[in-house]
Amino acid sequence: MIVRAKLVPFSIVASAAAIISAWPLLAQDSGAVTNGTEPPSRYEFDAGVEVSGEHIDNIFLTPNNRRSDFVTVLSPWAEMSYRSENFRLNLEANADIGRFSEYGSEDYEDYFLGADALFRINENAFLFGGLDYTIGHEGRESPDDVGGLVPTELTEAGAYFGIGGRLDERTYRLGVNVRELDYDDTPALGGTINNDDRDRVQTEVGGRIGIARTDSGEFFLQGIYDKREYDQAADDSGYERSSAGYQAALGYTGTFGPFRGEGLIGWMSQDYDDAAFSTTTTLDFGAELGMSFGPETELDATLERSIEETTLTGASGYISTTGGVRLR
Repeated sequence: MIVRAKLVPFSIVASAAAIISAWPLLAQDSGAVTNGTEPPSRYEFDAGVEVSGEHIDNIFLTPNNRRSDFVTVLSPWAEMSYRSENFRLNLEANADIGRFSEYGSEDYEDYFLGADALFRINENAFLFGGLDYTIGHEGRESPDDVGGLVPTELTEAGAYFGIGGRLDERTYRLGVNVRELDYDDTPALGGTINNDDRDRVQTEVGGRIGIARTDSGEFFLQGIYDKREYDQAADDSGYERSSAGYQAALGYTGTFGPFRGEGLIGWMSQDYDDAAFSTTTTLDFGAELGMSFGPETELDATLERSIEETTLTGASGYISTTGGVRLR
């Protein structure tokens, strides 16, 4: 087991409009579709472009002989939405095009297409679902990218669906999330890194239910079953990488003083098919918080912990802790 921690650097992003968020597997906010206050049917379209720059003091993440560079990222995006009394649909397309000043081998072009929809059955229940497709690259912080002359490219396709609503004044949500990852082989000194043994399908089945309401929010219990099935029975080193696991957590959604959002704490575990790997069990925690400083300024903060995959010889995976702060 490899343990790694990564902190997303603070950034200031200027944007003409907020990105339309997809309805993730266990998202909580259902009030907008259960209170019967939807506006008349309407279409909306928005588009824009963001330009950002970042100086990286160790672009290859090497312990010695570090190399630094400046990267400029161009991020165009477009969104379209449809709203009616009982239905809403969001479509989104965006890209991140990165160009390094000196090390052109690190240049990248990432693209994303996504759609999500929600249909209200009645005042107490709604259906939700979505599709997305990504052509992207893997950052140098990945333990599987060691030795590649260029970042590893991959495609990712996902679909999710479920039902949610209220039951005796308690919110609930049940859903399924399926993702397929396909990694390209990567050029390396003396040959090519074979990444076919990393291709896999990840399936999550989970639910959330409120257990106690407060004046400003709700406490909830959340559970997820996590199945990871590799296309190849064994990787290039002979290890069976497929696994199954779970996440169980207690959380709160609502307001926290000046903040609004949610946080949770619990336990997660992953059990691997290969007898050489012991079960990985660790603390789970996460948060998504926002605070407004007026009608046009907002501070967002995120924190997430997960058990990630690797095909490094002798390692079952790694625990990733990520955090980020954004001022808009």
